[in-house]
Amino acid sequence: LRRDRVLRALTVGTAGSNLAIGGLASVLVLYALAVLRVPEAAYGLFAAGAIAGGLGGALFAGRLAARFGTLPTLRVVLLGQTLALAGFALARHPLTGGLAMAGFTAGSTIWNSLRAAYGQRHVPPDLLGRVGAAQRVAGLAAAPAGAVLAGLAAQAFGLTPVPWAAAAVFALVTAAVWVTFRARTGPPAAPPH
Repeated sequence: LRRDRVLRALTVGTAGSNLAIGGLASVLVLYALAVLRVPEAAYGLFAAGAIAGGLGGALFAGRLAARFGTLPTLRVVLLGQTLALAGFALARHPLTGGLAMAGFTAGSTIWNSLRAAYGQRHVPPDLLGRVGAAQRVAGLAAAPAGAVLAGLAAQAFGLTPVPWAAAAVFALVTAAVWVTFRARTGPPAAPPH
């Protein structure tokens, strides 16, 4: 991770993404009920739409990477997720909010699938477990921090700014990843043995 900027960017990008996702997830039920006006009895259907988006992303991740390349696909996926979050923040109806969330979760599945596949192809087998564990720790540690921050923000400013904050974090992650992936030339740096 220290020697390869793409692996490092994937790790930081995942951590930043999980910060936003953890924050949004912590208030999602309240946001859906209060802002999108999802009827309580229909929240399961709303959540199922997001899950369907994730399943759709899983079906197309490999095809997209095969057609466009892994890193270009990851760049576009982050941009799409940023736009989906902005659409979710703008939505004031269960259907438009649900569609935006489905698009967002499709991107999450594609990101996670292709990020893991990239690591499996570019990390030497004897380091794969340690690199994968370090990436997971960084990514998973960010989600609870995002939940705490979103809870504090929602308490202070209401629910409406939380999706906008998540979209802003995704925009920053997207910009950083685009710059890093564009600058990539040649094979990954060889790890020390």
